[in-house]
Amino acid sequence: MRALVPSVPTRNILIFLFFFAISAVVWCIKTLEEQMVLTVSVPITLERPWGVTITTEPPKQLQVSVRDRGSELIGYLFSPTLDTLRIDFNEFRARTQEATGQVSVPPDQLVQMLKGMLPAHSTILGITPDTVSFYYNRGVCRRMPVALRGKISTRQSYHLDAYHFQPDSVTVYAPASVLDTMWVAYTKETFLQDLHTSDNQSVALSSSRSVCMIPGKVTIHYEVSALKRCTADAYVEGTGFPAGKLLRTFPGVVNIVYFVSEAREKDVDLSKFQVSIPYDDIKDGTRAKCTPHLTGKPDYIENAYITPTEVDYVVEDTLTLSAVR
Repeated sequence: MRALVPSVPTRNILIFLFFFAISAVVWCIKTLEEQMVLTVSVPITLERPWGVTITTEPPKQLQVSVRDRGSELIGYLFSPTLDTLRIDFNEFRARTQEATGQVSVPPDQLVQMLKGMLPAHSTILGITPDTVSFYYNRGVCRRMPVALRGKISTRQSYHLDAYHFQPDSVTVYAPASVLDTMWVAYTKETFLQDLHTSDNQSVALSSSRSVCMIPGKVTIHYEVSALKRCTADAYVEGTGFPAGKLLRTFPGVVNIVYFVSEAREKDVDLSKFQVSIPYDDIKDGTRAKCTPHLTGKPDYIENAYITPTEVDYVVEDTLTLSAVR
């Protein structure tokens, strides 16, 4: 029986814990009757009618600072989120008769809407943001092509053969005055770098207040291929020579080294390579050699250069030669 009776030290500890627990309960009750300030989140949803496009959405939620007795707010300590605040577009019918426009729910109206969601004795001290705004559009739109705002670059020794968007055009909703100044729907700034394979990537379109693009994202498909080193021969021609003057170079044919993507190698038109020497480069006759210039090539050719870089030349006077004959 003595083993079941707590010793004196143990009995004292139990007594201490009992009175400590009572004190804690009393403190909690007293605290819960005092005023507290708590910030709670309020999700927002906008109920819109058919035929109305919201071009700029309202904020997704509000931060509401509330003061009340602790006993009223204790539930929000564990779940600091109120029910969703529903904003009905039709309640603003008198303010939304225009084809496009903005609707703002002012702070006093927000307070009235939020009061019904809080305990009766709660006081709203502040709302962030203090005004809920959104832009609407009743079908004022135009179809526009998508254009890239940014840059696409490849890894060294690779070439960007082409890129296109899917879809290649979108519907832009905006006031008529804004649509009259727009010709394309730009993407947000996009920089694709160091590409070495063909691929797809989703990019967002650049919208702004009162401007909405549907869809808001497009897929950019880019085609990348390796560059191949190729060569071609071309005759050297003189340009700008006066009548009776004829340029002869040694050699008369030079080699052009160029790089082209593997995808377009078979499309290269060698006749588009043109090599010339302007008369102004040699008219003073002081140079022993002259430099041929690459004055024509297909647009998609990369890094073309001429070899040799200098050639010997002679300028013949054809009128004198004709007279001698």
